[in-house]
Amino acid sequence: MPTHKFHLGQAVEFNPPRGIYAPRGAYLVTAKLPERDGVFEYRVRSASEEHERAALENELSAIVVEDKPLEGPGIKKHPPRTSGRSHG
Repeated sequence: MPTHKFHLGQAVEFNPPRGIYAPRGAYLVTAKLPERDGVFEYRVRSASEEHERAALENELSAIVVEDKPLEGPGIKKHPPRTSGRSHG
């Protein structure tokens, strides 16, 4: 029996179909929806929007950093690297 590819709280990239506006960047999976026409659906949410969107599984891709998917309620960003030179 087929199962959902993504799990709750997982960070994904949403690639909407042509003609659909959606902000770029990371989305979080907020709900797994039933299969429709042979494809699983999800509810996803962008930090830049107040509402959730429905997305088909084939419109999503996992966000990977150093071969590990980003997970959790938020995505932690590391501070920018400095060159090690002192300014002054």
